[in-house]
Amino acid sequence: MHKKALTGENLNKRGFHGPFRCCLCTSAMETSDHLLVDCVFTQEVWKMVLHGLSVPTPSQISVVTLYTSWVDQNHEKKSKNIGWKEIWQDIPK
Repeated sequence: MHKKALTGENLNKRGFHGPFRCCLCTSAMETSDHLLVDCVFTQEVWKMVLHGLSVPTPSQISVVTLYTSWVDQNHEKKSKNIGWKEIWQDIPK
């Protein structure tokens, strides 16, 4: 990730003023990492997604553990070159 999303953290660095708390949990600074994996709300969403995909939920949620869990679960079904495109295609619609 290039950390270019207009999160509160990046807006603050660019001179904007305001309350840059996460709009989902209001308990932490809004950063890319927080919005994607650290926020308690986001973690619950990840747990539901993983459950829907029949992937075991790791005890510590991070982008690496989410991806690793998915790859480990689907290792026998897919080739070793699994990418985000394949993950996206496997999400039930």
